[in-house]
Parts: sequence; structure tokens; C-alpha cells
Amino acid sequence: GEELASEAWRAQAEALGLPNGDWASRRARCARVLGCEACARFVAAGRPMDYAPMSQRMLNVLASPGAYGSHAAAAAAGWRWHASPNHGQGSHAHQWWPPQQLVPEGAKLPLGTYAALALIERVDLRG
Repeated sequence: GEELASEAWRAQAEALGLPNGDWASRRARCARVLGCEACARFVAAGRPMDYAPMSQRMLNVLASPGAYGSHAAAAAAGWRWHASPNHGQGSHAHQWWPPQQLVPEGAKLPLGTYAALALIERVDLRG
């Protein structure tokens, strides 16, 4: 899926240390690498894939049978995602990089969650 990722992701990922592993492991990584207390609590509670409503909706749509069928398949198709912790607030700023083939002309990446949801509502994710 790396060759399908957006050009913006490929240009930014290494320099910014963005995660590129299993999406279900993101909260554990956030707690371990970024010192996020909220993620540590969610992982300890056995809820590593629970996020705020709109971000959760985005994750659910990507993993739905009408889209890619799983988070792993969405990542293999080129979707990239990062949740940057807002320390002390228990929240995250979610950033989304769609596959290069879905990047709207002139779009500035990463997209916020609302913009990413609007994008997936306009395109056929099944190819």
C-alpha cells in the first residue's frame, strides 16, 4: 500500500515520525512513544480502537463492507492516518491522507476528519 499512499504522506511521514503500522496498535504506540495518558487509559481498558464520534465514524466507514472491509485493507489501499495527542485534554487531532488516486486536485494534506468524511462520501471506495 505504500506506493498507493499520497505523495504528501510519502514526503512527510519519515520527517515527522508518523506511524505506519497496524491501526489497532495506534493507541498503544501513542501512549508509549508520545506519552499520551488518554491512550494509556483506553488500552488498559481494552478499548484500543475507540475514538471520538466523528473519528470513529471515519474508521468505521473505511472498515465497512461497502468500503474496504477492514482497517488493514484501507491501509493497503493507501489510506494513512495519524492521531496527534492534545496532552492534558484527553483528545487527539486526527489527520487523514487519502490514497493518491483520491486526492482532490489542489487539496492541502493532511485532511481533518470532517474533510476526510466529505471526501469518502463523494467517491466510490470500492474502486
